[in-house]
Amino acid sequence: MFVINNEVAGAGTGTLSSYFLGAGGVGRALGRDVMVKANDTLAGNQENLLTIHWNMLIGYAVIRREAIRIVESSNAIR
Repeated sequence: MFVINNEVAGAGTGTLSSYFLGAGGVGRALGRDVMVKANDTLAGNQENLLTIHWNMLIGYAVIRREAIRIVESSNAIR
């Protein structure tokens, strides 16, 4: 699948990078499941607001470097 986006990072520098990801190139890891917790005390001027916290540890990392290709191009005239 190719994704086309006209908001390219680095467009002002003249060097553009494209990333092609194959199977197993990048993976997501869940370090901790989502935890939902409410404050013990109510907040606000009239103490009528319940504050709820959502917490989760998640991250993305390169799994197989061989499955990723980076193509760089320049718009410089030679």
